[in-house]
Amino acid sequence: MSREARLRLAQAALHPERRASLVAKWGAAEAVVAAIARGGVKAPAAARAAVRRSAAQIGAQLEALGVQAVYRGDPDYPVVLDHGPGAPDVLFIRGSVPDRPGVAVVGTR
Repeated sequence: MSREARLRLAQAALHPERRASLVAKWGAAEAVVAAIARGGVKAPAAARAAVRRSAAQIGAQLEALGVQAVYRGDPDYPVVLDHGPGAPDVLFIRGSVPDRPGVAVVGTR
C-alpha cells in the first residue's frame, strides 16, 4: 500500500477496524480510496470529500499545522500502540512521542 493512499484513507476518519475490513475486502488502500471517492463504499460525504484530496494537499496542510504523519510499521510508531487492538494505520502527531509511559489522546477525529 502506498503511503499516499494510506494518508488519504486516514483522512476519511474511519474506525481502524472498519478501515482494516475495507482494505481486506478491496485488497489495498488505493482501491478503498477509489471506492469511497466514487461512492462504491457507504461512507459519509465528509469521508468522500476527504479522500478526494491529494496526498500533497494533505501533506501541505499538516506541515502548516506542525503535524507529522507517522505510519504503522515506521520506527517512530509507538510500539505499545502498534500491538494494541484497533491501532490506527496513521498517527497525526504534533510534538514528539515520549519514550516513557505517558498519557495521549488518540482518536479518529
